[in-house]
Amino acid sequence: MFGNGARDLPWVRSYEEAAIYFDRTRKPPRSKNWAEHQRPLKDVRHTHYRLEREISINACPPHYSLYLYRTEMVRYYAPDADGSRRVWIKTHWSQTSRNFMDYVAYIPYYKPKFTTTEGNEVICPLMQPGRYGTEWSAKLVFVGENWRELKLDVARSWHIPVGLPRLSKDSKLERKEKLKELQPLLNIAALRLPDLVSKGNPEFRPAPVFAVPFASTETTSILHRVDARKPLEMWPEEWLAAFNEMLQTAANEHVARVAATKDGEWERHTYSRWQARTTKYEIPERAVEQVLDNPSGFLRIVQTRLLESARLTAKTGVLRVPPFPEQLPRTVGLKQINEVNEQN
Repeated sequence: MFGNGARDLPWVRSYEEAAIYFDRTRKPPRSKNWAEHQRPLKDVRHTHYRLEREISINACPPHYSLYLYRTEMVRYYAPDADGSRRVWIKTHWSQTSRNFMDYVAYIPYYKPKFTTTEGNEVICPLMQPGRYGTEWSAKLVFVGENWRELKLDVARSWHIPVGLPRLSKDSKLERKEKLKELQPLLNIAALRLPDLVSKGNPEFRPAPVFAVPFASTETTSILHRVDARKPLEMWPEEWLAAFNEMLQTAANEHVARVAATKDGEWERHTYSRWQARTTKYEIPERAVEQVLDNPSGFLRIVQTRLLESARLTAKTGVLRVPPFPEQLPRTVGLKQINEVNEQN
């Protein structure tokens, strides 16, 4: 299947909508590909888009399931005696699965928001299941008289535990020791900054944000072999060349960001890297002066580049996120925590 075929599919957002659709859609009478408990969500040919009804199997309560190919993406249980409704959700990172969840179940694939019984709006992080013994991404319980205005019962709901990537304790200790070793290089970088941003320096070519070229992969590989404990006079030529290139690209990057984020002197356009290397941009004097007055941003970039070269920036630790948080960082990816909740 190619393209976004899910746009043409009907909404099936609850047990009631599933029952209505199932009852009014007949089984294709002359097709061997469809069973009595299945209904097409599109047409006879698209067997990978379907709704299935389960009456009672192994004491499992009646429910309707939305299927994408062989994967049961959403399961809607019949309302319990107390009126609560259980919805089990499974997600996948593929674009097809995202579209199916968005346009059929009306559930965003990653961080859907729900209103709780207390009136708060919370996020349900959805992680791809299949690891650590769990089959579903989330098992949610909703309450309410009207199925169109259901509230999430957080105490009875569950989702795969998640956390934010953080440096592990061992990594923090290793970084701390490495930073002590790198301090002489940071001091040298601070002393060289005026020359790096000087008008007479032909390599000083900052460009609008996102166009500044970073140090090459080869340079990063060479910096990994640098012994910061040795004085620069004892460094091989390739060490010096790689270090100087890294400092220059860090200075270009920082001046570019200062120029783009203050007073809008430079627009935030995206340029290709070859344009950044070949095009001469007019450098705002104010940005250069600000960088010289406060070199901390430049030194942070240099420090990060050196730690990256030493392979000490990987965040292997995890900071656990409480279940159903009200907020999550937008730009930080979540990690699945290695444990299984036994709630059924």
